[in-house]
Amino acid sequence: MSQLSVFIRLLALIMLGLALPATPLFAENVTGTLEPGNLADFVVIDKDYFSVPVAEIEDNKILMTVVGDKIIYQVENWQPGSM
Repeated sequence: MSQLSVFIRLLALIMLGLALPATPLFAENVTGTLEPGNLADFVVIDKDYFSVPVAEIEDNKILMTVVGDKIIYQVENWQPGSM
């Protein structure tokens, strides 16, 4: 499989993982995408999904989890922009 093919599949999976869960909840106007006015549920990971080998994606560590407008998890001593 070419790197472009892997990139496209990975991007599609990430987009589906963000937007698709909002649909059955009829919440696609308030969640599912990161844009002004929407709820921001997301995680910050330590490595870029698109720059590590596919086999290493599962080794990514979660640094922070945000639900709505609240940080619900953050690695101790880590601050945004510190990497």
